[in-house]
Amino acid sequence: MTVSRREIALRSLSGRCPNCSALGIFRHWFRLHPECPHCQLPLEKEESGFYFGTTSIGYVLAIILVILPVCILAVLDIIAVWTAVLIGMLGSIALCAMLYPFLICWVIAVYYLLQPGELPANQSEESESND
Repeated sequence: MTVSRREIALRSLSGRCPNCSALGIFRHWFRLHPECPHCQLPLEKEESGFYFGTTSIGYVLAIILVILPVCILAVLDIIAVWTAVLIGMLGSIALCAMLYPFLICWVIAVYYLLQPGELPANQSEESESND
């Protein structure tokens, strides 16, 4: 393998292309480019790209880090119920928005860690060894 699993993880989690290590895979905070601008690695593996995984992870993190603590504070009468509802809603939205690029990077890393042969850099080496 030309690109090792360790390199895939480090590149992906730092917001770089897992194939060529170039920056610039994000169009803006909430959107990936359809492909890497440098090596043309497709970044949209399904109809909506890697975005489905980030939504699920974001919901779980919001429940664990925001909603559960706020519910506990409301049940213990430390904060009012409507205050807890407001904090829960705004806190969940803010957490998901702040972590969104990292969550996309996480999902890309997991995908290519499980399937390193999908990277073009690794495919060229495999096809040469098969010849």
